Amino acid sequence: VVTLLELLRGSGMDVGLVYNEFATTLAKACDAPQLEAWLKVMEVAEQTPPEEAVLWLLGRHAKAGHVLHVRQMHEVYSSVLTRGRSYSALINVTSKAGDFVAASGWLAKMKEAGYEPDVWDHNAILGACAKSGDVRAASEWLEAMEEAGLPLDTYTFNHMLGVCSKAGNLEVAT
Repeated sequence: VVTLLELLRGSGMDVGLVYNEFATTLAKACDAPQLEAWLKVMEVAEQTPPEEAVLWLLGRHAKAGHVLHVRQMHEVYSSVLTRGRSYSALINVTSKAGDFVAASGWLAKMKEAGYEPDVWDHNAILGACAKSGDVRAASEWLEAMEEAGLPLDTYTFNHMLGVCSKAGNLEVAT
């Protein structure tokens, strides 16, 4: 592909679309290692990667629990990521690690950047509380969700049951 791009560039063609299409194809093929390598090629060629490809890779690393990698990607691609979804990935990955402080900090940064967190972001933070068994933090977070008018769903209640169970405090759950 790189050889083909060099030939196209030599003919005076704008190759940005080709770079982006190949990145999108790799994301659709679920080929994380190749997409990471391709994003590096794009960076050297001073090409801006497509947001969807970056988001797919970010989500992949978030699901795998790669906290440091997700943070690095958020920094490197912040100019590409325009919808706040990188913040959601950071909230998710730090919550899965049980780090309530980091997850709630990313939610605050998300708001500062002008993006509105949704119920999924808030539920992820409740998940961090459940993982650590922090009933007080979970109760305060649930109260803040209610005050913000966020809909409470099955995940919200499952996380609350989980935090109470982990803390051995089933009376609070009922």
